[in-house]
Amino acid sequence: MGSQGVEGWRRGLCLGLASLSLGAYAALVAAQAPTEKLTHKGDLGCVLAVAFSPDGKTLALGNADKVTLWDVATGKVRTTLKGHTFQVKSLAYSPDGKLLASVSGDLDANKAGEVKVWDAATNKQRFSFKGHKEAIWSVAFSPDGKTLASGSVDRSVILWDLTTGKERIDIEFGSQVLAMAYSPDGKTKVVTGRDKMVKLWDVARGQVPAVLEGHTDDVTAAAFSGDSKTLATGDRAKIIKLWDVASAKEIASLKGHGDAVWALAFSPDGTILASGSGEFLQKRPGEVKLWDVATRKERASLRGHTLGVFSVAFSPDGKMLASGSGQLFGAGEFKLWNVPTGK
Repeated sequence: MGSQGVEGWRRGLCLGLASLSLGAYAALVAAQAPTEKLTHKGDLGCVLAVAFSPDGKTLALGNADKVTLWDVATGKVRTTLKGHTFQVKSLAYSPDGKLLASVSGDLDANKAGEVKVWDAATNKQRFSFKGHKEAIWSVAFSPDGKTLASGSVDRSVILWDLTTGKERIDIEFGSQVLAMAYSPDGKTKVVTGRDKMVKLWDVARGQVPAVLEGHTDDVTAAAFSGDSKTLATGDRAKIIKLWDVASAKEIASLKGHGDAVWALAFSPDGTILASGSGEFLQKRPGEVKLWDVATRKERASLRGHTLGVFSVAFSPDGKMLASGSGQLFGAGEFKLWNVPTGK
């Protein structure tokens, strides 16, 4: 083979390897890209809340003033829980899956918010708590399942005893409460709101040992990683912040959303952070983003919602993501996405 033939063979080999590498890379990217599994709209009101049951078999939606329970396997409505007067704004299952909590409230009038607790087996109302003077935006079970916390724009967080069905304590936070969450280890509770602060509440001592500053607008979303070491918060300025819980220091700021960030959720293994954004009163598409927690880079942007996205939740096995959207006092929809685990 002459020198020109050898050189041509080398070029051909290099191009072939490059093509193979690009093809393999494209296949890898495609394999890691989430795909839309299910979309439902038409008969839904604004979906401000979504929550998977701990066994992953049921998806609960805060659908206008109702809670709709969907069978994940069949994609069909299982039942609808009625009793709220206003828009359902937050949902939470107890750790053992036996109870489902829902909270609601009216944005236009200073009317008392509602806290309801449902028996997940019978779909009957177990408790109806009254104590908040205004709309309730967030609800969370303690990891031991004995306490339910509700946060309201009346500037308070109320802890409810699920054994007695009575109010345990009413905590004044000095600002309208928009988001709240317990760390999975049960040691810390985060409370955020319109004062732009992130307050870490020490559950055992009953006090706030740290206030995290850095947001420049209302802090509208909060979520802990499964190992309780990382906290994510989102705001109306379109920014997501990651915090180290132990040191109470900011780790990173994630930018990329075009509207306010209303929802955050970590995947069960803690490798992915999902975020949802949008506008309440304007008819424009919302967006779901997936972030790589280790690299702090955007992993995917999931488009398809025609209205703002206000809720996201991973299934317990991390293979699906639910997202809910809508226009306040108007129509809504939810989507289920297949999320490759990479395992």
